[in-house]
Amino acid sequence: MLIALLGAMHMFASPSLAPYDELMLPAAEPAPAELHARFFGVSTILFSDDETSIMIDGFFSRPSMLELAIQRIKPDGDRIARALDLGDVEKVNALLVAHSHHDHVLDSARVAQIVDATIFGSSSTKRIVEGQDLDGVRLEEVKAGARRIFGHFEIDFFESPHSPGVAPSGPIEGQFRMPARAWEFKAGESYAYRLRHPDGYVLIVPSANFLRGNFSNVCADVVFLGVGGLGKQRNEFVQEYWRETVGATGARTVILIHWDDFTRPLDEPLRAFPYFGDDLERTIERLKALATAEGRNIYLMPPFVPVALRPVVTAPACPRS
Repeated sequence: MLIALLGAMHMFASPSLAPYDELMLPAAEPAPAELHARFFGVSTILFSDDETSIMIDGFFSRPSMLELAIQRIKPDGDRIARALDLGDVEKVNALLVAHSHHDHVLDSARVAQIVDATIFGSSSTKRIVEGQDLDGVRLEEVKAGARRIFGHFEIDFFESPHSPGVAPSGPIEGQFRMPARAWEFKAGESYAYRLRHPDGYVLIVPSANFLRGNFSNVCADVVFLGVGGLGKQRNEFVQEYWRETVGATGARTVILIHWDDFTRPLDEPLRAFPYFGDDLERTIERLKALATAEGRNIYLMPPFVPVALRPVVTAPACPRS
């Protein structure tokens, strides 16, 4: 009985981040017009050069496990406002929604309305946005292969499958109304992005999965690598995921994203997802071994604070025009 109880307690515990303090990038105030990033948990990241800002997802409400299980969920205006304030976010040009699960799309329409951004997403994302009847929200439905330019940023959109074994999958069809049950947020099409900027080429892979050859002709200096669920995958899967993202692009710098427990509010310290859903320790140890063997570096990012990207790119992989 005691052994069973201890096992259950372990499954609901979270790995400690303390052993990986050396992987945490320090906050560094960027030089004027220097490309920098701010991390807000999951795969919500703001990239900016002070003139133009590109945000991935914009998920800040982070409903609890209990809310996800028994309630209909909707954006939390107070949590959104606090997160934007903590990250000094005022204006965003483009908001890129990776896919339509709640931990990516829930807040996108409300955030876009506040920061005057254009949303770029799938047909499923479009249905969720339109189901909220918010004034002044602009959305452009995009497909893999699209390219958009904002200021000094050139954005390429890639098909990028969701992590295996995670439901609900498939597109959202018919009318969508908010609030909604968590399982009504079907993934729809899923994207990765490459941002080309004079300060560096950045690949963002929000979900831990791959298409063989997807990035074979794509160069990146930095990969923001989604690792959600990777701790439950076989070694062979992890190695191929690494090879098809980091190895294929030539990036020497890898920043891990989508590792935190997104059912905790952002005014509490970020914590790894509990063992019942993932194993961040196992993920980091396997990726550290791959990175060390190939002369690459992996990092974590603190929330809210700016991190200049140029200093962490020790060996640029991509030629500059």
